[in-house]
Amino acid sequence: MKITPEIIHALQKSIDHHGNVTQFAKSLGIAHSTVLFWLSGKTTEINGRIWAQKLRPELTPFLEQEAAVPPELFPYQLGEPRGEYTRTFHPDRRERAAVIPWERIAELDVTVEPVREFIERLAPEKTFAFAAPLKDSYFAVEFTVPQLPFKLAMLIASGEYPRQGDVILAKLRDKERIVAGRFFKENNTLTIELLFPPEREILTWNFREHPGFLCWIFPVVEIQSDLRGEL
Repeated sequence: MKITPEIIHALQKSIDHHGNVTQFAKSLGIAHSTVLFWLSGKTTEINGRIWAQKLRPELTPFLEQEAAVPPELFPYQLGEPRGEYTRTFHPDRRERAAVIPWERIAELDVTVEPVREFIERLAPEKTFAFAAPLKDSYFAVEFTVPQLPFKLAMLIASGEYPRQGDVILAKLRDKERIVAGRFFKENNTLTIELLFPPEREILTWNFREHPGFLCWIFPVVEIQSDLRGEL
């Protein structure tokens, strides 16, 4: 994660909130010297895991505007307007999203068909209720977690960019494989830590050298458990 003036500003605000750099670093479990390197500019990027797991949750209240992912990062996602997705949830006002069968997700090709048309073409009969606000291009995917006696329904924010540490749904060009995992980016390297493989698997590649590795990748904004089949 590149250190921007906005991040430095939020970092300083959070440090003031904690009292000083020492207390801030101790609270987050980060070395005191690491924080000083960020502030001084000696370090220009933050490790993706540290950003996603420790720093971003701490700085979010102090960030006035989070930098958008540059458009050139995902050149393979075409034909859909994209932007920041919301983290606002309304438990008392639930909306229902169309459920696309897992076995048909691989049919989605965003280079030739808008996601809205893909959803309409399949005409899914099943829906799930979610607390997150929906857009026309959002859809749900239902699947069974291996070795667990219930299903999960994931709300997919198609047309949006994933952020550091987000759970994502992606289509790999290799054999048109669909995967769910946690997303990280550091410099030119993308990493997806798969969530539900038979064995733990981590996919890592240089997206500058191998830009065609992915067909598409979208963030998962909400997950519901289907314990009684009533979602």
